[in-house]
Amino acid sequence: TVVPLTQTPKIGIAKEVTSFVNNLNYTYDLTFSLKVKNVGNVPLSNVQVFDTLSKTFPSPATVTVLGISSTKFTVNSTYTGTASQTQLLLPSNALAIGDSGSITLTLRITPNVFTGVTYTNIAYSTGQSPLGETVKDQSQLGNNPDPDFDGDPTNNSVPTPLTIQPPGKLTLLPKVYLQGSLFGVFSGNLMRDDLRVKNLIPRKSPYVAWNPITAADTITSNTVLTVSGQDAIVDWVFVELRDANDSTLVVDSRSGLVQRDGDIVEVDGVSPITFNTIVPANYFVSVRHRNHLGVMSQTALPLTQVVSTIDFRSAVTPTYVLTNSPIHQSQVDVVQGKALWAGNSLYDDQVIYQGTDNDVNVIYQQVIASTSNPFLLPFFILSGYYTGDVNMDGEVIFQGTTNDVEYIYQNVINNHPGNALKQNFFIIQEQLPK
Repeated sequence: TVVPLTQTPKIGIAKEVTSFVNNLNYTYDLTFSLKVKNVGNVPLSNVQVFDTLSKTFPSPATVTVLGISSTKFTVNSTYTGTASQTQLLLPSNALAIGDSGSITLTLRITPNVFTGVTYTNIAYSTGQSPLGETVKDQSQLGNNPDPDFDGDPTNNSVPTPLTIQPPGKLTLLPKVYLQGSLFGVFSGNLMRDDLRVKNLIPRKSPYVAWNPITAADTITSNTVLTVSGQDAIVDWVFVELRDANDSTLVVDSRSGLVQRDGDIVEVDGVSPITFNTIVPANYFVSVRHRNHLGVMSQTALPLTQVVSTIDFRSAVTPTYVLTNSPIHQSQVDVVQGKALWAGNSLYDDQVIYQGTDNDVNVIYQQVIASTSNPFLLPFFILSGYYTGDVNMDGEVIFQGTTNDVEYIYQNVINNHPGNALKQNFFIIQEQLPK
C-alpha cells in the first residue's frame, strides 16, 4: 500500500434496525446492521466496534445477544454488550482505503414495563493509522456513515432509535352457561333472562368487592339492558386470567356481562371483553359467578390482541379439576351441554344441602330477615337480586312452589355423579386451584 505524505485517517460507522419482531410474550427480537467504512486516505488496522447494550436498555429491561456475524470482519462470539464485553470484533481486523464491512447483530429485548418506551442506541468504531494515530466515530442512523458526503463522518452522529409500543389489550370471548338460568329450559340453547326482564340487574357490578384488576364495573348505556333475544343480558359474571406457571395467581380480572347464548361481553353488552394490564402470553382462564361455582381451563391458553374464544358450554372443552375423581366435577351436565353449578348461595366455593355452612340457610335467612317480611313467614317470596335466588327468576323462595332449596337438593342428591350414595351432606366442591 502506498502511504501518502499527508495522512488523513478517517473511519465512519452507520447503524440501522433491519428486523423487528414482536413476540407473543412481550419480548422483541431485533436485528441491527452496523456498517463500518474507511473514509480516509490511509489503510486502517486494529479496527474495532463498541456497543454498550446495558446503557441502551437499562433496568428493568433485559437484553440477550442471539447472534453476531460478519462476512468482512472476525467477530467476537462472546460479546454481550455489558461490562467488559462491549467489543463486537476480535483484534487484528483491518480496512483498506475506501473499504467497508458490515456486522449483523441480533438481540432479544424484554422491556419489563407495560408502557410505551423509546430506546436510543449508539455504537462507536475505532481504527489505527500507519503512524499509530487512533481515529473514531459515533454511529449515524442509516447505512451511510457520511450521508452529507462532506468527507467528515464525525459530524453525522444521529443515534438509532427503537420505539416499543405499550402492549395492546388482550381480547377474549369466553362462553359459559349458568345452570340457574337453565332450570326449566328443556330445549334450545338460550338461558332465561328473568332478572333483566324484571329490571333487577344492577348497573354496577356485584364483584367490585372482589378487587378486579381491570376496571369495567358499570353499565353506562341505557340500551344495554333493553336488548332482547339471544344477546339479551342474563347477569354479571367475573372473569380471571391466571399465571401459566402458577394457576393460583390471578394476574388480571374483571367483570363482564353474560348473554342468553352464553357469550361473556363488555359492559356495552356487545363487544368481547378486554384486559388492560397484562401482555400477550399464555394464561389460565376462569369464570366465576355470585351464586354458582366457578370453572377454569385445564391448561394455560395463548391469548393476544386478536379475539380468543374458550367455550365452557361445550362438553369437549377440557376444564381443570382438583383430582381425577368422580367427586370432582367442574361443571354440571345440562341439556345444552355444560353449565356452572348453581346453588352456592353462601359463595364459599362449595354447594351444601345439609351440614355446616350449608347454602339452604342463606335462603332462609334472606327470606326471614327481609324488612318486607315483618311476620317472619318462611313461605314469603322475596323479590330482588339475591344470592339465594338459585334459579335466577328474581325471587328467593324458602318454602312453597318453585322454592330455591329444591334446586340445591337436586344438584347434591341427583345431579352430581360423585354422590353415588345419595347422601344429604355430600359437598359439591368448586374446581379452582387455591
